[in-house]
Amino acid sequence: MRQPGLKPLASVPTISELLMDGDALQPAPYLLFSILETTDEVSRQRIYQPVDLGPILSGIEDIALKEQDALLVMGPEEMAYLSSEAVRSAILSPESVTSDQCKAITSLARRARQADSERLAAVARSVFVVTGAEQGGNDSSGGTSEQQMVEEASNFSSDEIVSSAELARLASQDADCNDFFEESPEVLPLAIEYSVVMMGAVREPGLYPIANTASLRDLVATSGGMSLSVDPSQIEISSFRGGDLAALGAVERRYIDSRTTALSEIQVTPGSAIRFASLSGSLEAGTVLLSGEFRRPGVYSIKRGETLMEVMERAGGLTEQAYPFGAVFTRVRVKQEQQESFRRTARELNNALALAMVQNNISGNALTAASGLVNSFAMVEAAGRVVVEADPRVLQQEPDRDLVLEGGDSIFMPKRPNFVLTAGDLLNPGALQFRPGKTLEDYLGEAGGFQETADKGRVFIVFPNGVAQPVTMSRWSRSSVMVPPGSTIVVPKDVNPLQTLNIVREIAGVLSNLAVSAASIAVISR
Repeated sequence: MRQPGLKPLASVPTISELLMDGDALQPAPYLLFSILETTDEVSRQRIYQPVDLGPILSGIEDIALKEQDALLVMGPEEMAYLSSEAVRSAILSPESVTSDQCKAITSLARRARQADSERLAAVARSVFVVTGAEQGGNDSSGGTSEQQMVEEASNFSSDEIVSSAELARLASQDADCNDFFEESPEVLPLAIEYSVVMMGAVREPGLYPIANTASLRDLVATSGGMSLSVDPSQIEISSFRGGDLAALGAVERRYIDSRTTALSEIQVTPGSAIRFASLSGSLEAGTVLLSGEFRRPGVYSIKRGETLMEVMERAGGLTEQAYPFGAVFTRVRVKQEQQESFRRTARELNNALALAMVQNNISGNALTAASGLVNSFAMVEAAGRVVVEADPRVLQQEPDRDLVLEGGDSIFMPKRPNFVLTAGDLLNPGALQFRPGKTLEDYLGEAGGFQETADKGRVFIVFPNGVAQPVTMSRWSRSSVMVPPGSTIVVPKDVNPLQTLNIVREIAGVLSNLAVSAASIAVISR
């Protein structure tokens, strides 16, 4: 209201006169649901009566006022608060709400803990909550974290998806209070009870209370309109109340085609849920990056199902200097999974170190050294590399090896190298000139041979495409492994001296694997 406060009943006997045909309202009032606070004539108790101001302002109907009546009209701030994190977390995680929070929020949480949760069910219908039950595990046991599930699901849906842990965190912290609902806390659960859930391809999805019935046109307009991605033939309306359905506990579900049916003719009742389906877009949400020896490198948008071969053709193919065997393909999703794997392994190692310290009385210096190695492993940035076939000639003959691309993918096509790298416990590791016919032993010899601390039994080679292969070293026969240009020969350090730290055999074995993994990561990340 522009001028809230007390008014003489004689001058404003009806709501229409109180509103002065709308001139008394502030800009952008919410007309579909207002509250008339009045006194019940029989019980003499104060009650809240939902009112639709639209017909009143149109002159279709009017409501007479009595002494001590109050009209509560919501605006944009109140409407946004209905779908806020504070309200959502108070209903979906009420046990986490503390008594020192907003009066409206604590009252709402108290009602959410009561048996009749149907009054507040609109909030539960407006969001999907990811909990540990959906995971089938947790971080430490190799499962996917709640937040990861939220992020992954959000990539495929425009609906609200949150984690139970995040809801509990939000419910326990101080929420922003709304003055309107703080003055009348009972209005908040009433507004939610009468809400229609607008979800899917609308610009402002959320809760929209209505006093009686409302047209679908009015609700669409109030929620900002349908987005460009909406499927106009698939508007789903689920009605949970209305007529005999409420008594039977049944649900009426209708499907509306807005191309053939006027939205103004569709009536919606309080408590309904309306889903606006999205068209299945032909384009992926992201782009892919082609760099290096392509004739037209750059950023390319992709359609769903488009393959690496198709995008390489759009880029004009490869240059004469391209080396497809050394193509480096990275994917964001793989990088995230690798990073989580590093962190999980680091946690397991730290737990094992702590156990070894208790059981074997390890010195502080030894524990610090081992812990530093573990922590450095956890800080390694994952490459996200995927081994792919990038040679157009091979892909033409074997199309089943052609990878389907995702948004965020990146492929670097290098020039054909003329060197082989050696790394690890060698006297002089580095880049050595490639020559056809040279064996692995030849390259190791040019690098000065093994150091005393080298683990000769765990030598491996990383090929240019990212594939790693162990090499058997024998003084009686030469290795048969071919060494193509761009390969890296890795000689890990022997970690047997670490066992002098009195760490149990299990820890020593894990640290040994860690040394090999760290060398591989360093090569691939390069």
